[in-house]
Amino acid sequence: MRRFAEQGYRATSLSAIARESGVTPAAVYPYFHDKERLFLAAFDADASAQLDSALPADVSALPTWIGLLPRIVDGLTRHPLARRVFEGREPDLTPRLLELPSAVRLRDALEQALRTAQRAGIARADIDPALMAVGLQTIVLSTLLAAIQARVMQDPQRRDSLLAVIVAALRAPGGVPGA
Repeated sequence: MRRFAEQGYRATSLSAIARESGVTPAAVYPYFHDKERLFLAAFDADASAQLDSALPADVSALPTWIGLLPRIVDGLTRHPLARRVFEGREPDLTPRLLELPSAVRLRDALEQALRTAQRAGIARADIDPALMAVGLQTIVLSTLLAAIQARVMQDPQRRDSLLAVIVAALRAPGGVPGA
């Protein structure tokens, strides 16, 4: 992760990673068929750690999701490879973000939260949680890319406005304020 975060995908060689790890390049291939798969695994491990630290403790409680985007952005300093990708410095990976296991876990947790919120009368009953979870996953990752590259999350008015749009799309009429 450190090598890819510091030097990027193109400038990092599999041989250098193997040497630094104390193994031969041939020892890496049974686990990762090529450098791209190693990079994807490293990024997903870093993104998963970042996501795990940002996810609410109770993923089924929709109101606890409200601060997800700011928590993810704040956590980027501790996850340099994830930061590199979200800053747009690895553009070849961007189209694959939604396929990574960490992104799938995010989608599944959002679906669970929406179903729980619907049962509690907090989220709109007329929406399909699975469909909305895919849309929210896309919005979260796309917003992260845009917000980090344009520094949107550093502007309190834009950050709060973005969160207000998401809440308004999900909240049931008469639902819990801020949910």
